[in-house]
Amino acid sequence: MEKSPSVATWFLMGFVAFPVVTLAHECGHLLIGYLFHWPGPALHYASASFADEEEVQRLINSSDFTYAAKIHPLWQVALSNIAGPLVSVLIILGTAIWTNWRGPQPLTLALGFAAAGRFVAPLATGAVLLLRWLLSVHGPFHPTIDEYSCGLHLGVPPAMVIFLSLTAAACCLFWLLAGVWRRELRWPLTVLVTGITCGAVAYFYFLGPILLP
Repeated sequence: MEKSPSVATWFLMGFVAFPVVTLAHECGHLLIGYLFHWPGPALHYASASFADEEEVQRLINSSDFTYAAKIHPLWQVALSNIAGPLVSVLIILGTAIWTNWRGPQPLTLALGFAAAGRFVAPLATGAVLLLRWLLSVHGPFHPTIDEYSCGLHLGVPPAMVIFLSLTAAACCLFWLLAGVWRRELRWPLTVLVTGITCGAVAYFYFLGPILLP
């Protein structure tokens, strides 16, 4: 009979998974920049940057799309924006396929749940956009999430990009959850989520800034 993973294993996999999926997400952004030969590519612990990124974003926020496009074609910038969320969705999808095929495993579930946690920010941003629409608020609003920036650069409503991203992530997450449904994993999953949370805190506040400032 196969031995069940220990509690420590569930926690450790959750702890390790968060930095892994975060860097994978950021590498998605970085890859697009490399493909289009953007100057000054750099990978940080929670972002990927290029030499002229801040200037492009400043021009976009000021609605100077023409000048921003002279630095980089806006469709390329939009592709870079959405590449990170796409990587996160693919991670959830891959873990869902594996879990439904081979059964729940600590590392697989940890990667899937950690990647799904990334979509909390787009969900919150979407809720704010909906509230602003309901209250007819038209003041400046410049969230820094990838989906919102992608919408701006493509010239489409950012809420639409957020909705599509959340829908894709939710569908993959539900498929992943289907692989653990009706299994006695309540305690292991609780430990796993605790490990992911601790990994996020340790990575964002301690390990990340030291390793990849």
